Amino acid sequence: DLISKEFSQKLDTPTNVGLIIAKAGMELFERNKILPLRSVGIRVINLKKDCGFVQQNLFGENEAEKQNEIENEMDEINKKFGKNSIKRASVMLYKNKKNKG
Repeated sequence: DLISKEFSQKLDTPTNVGLIIAKAGMELFERNKILPLRSVGIRVINLKKDCGFVQQNLFGENEAEKQNEIENEMDEINKKFGKNSIKRASVMLYKNKKNKG
């Protein structure tokens, strides 16, 4: 029998950075691991148009801002050289870790 489970998490700050959303999804999965597993999906809600204003961190450059710049550059490379021309090493390491068990 196919069983469906849903878990949710609200992020502390709004973001449009895929890595932050993916990390939150991976952490949520790790906390609520249910095996065997057939499919995992991540859904985002309460989306807002990027207004360009971000609460600045008092202790240095905003991590989300740095990640957003990286994602924009990666998008440009993928547009120029084709989909998946460049990927984050952390995504590849996560896949390798899971495949090794």
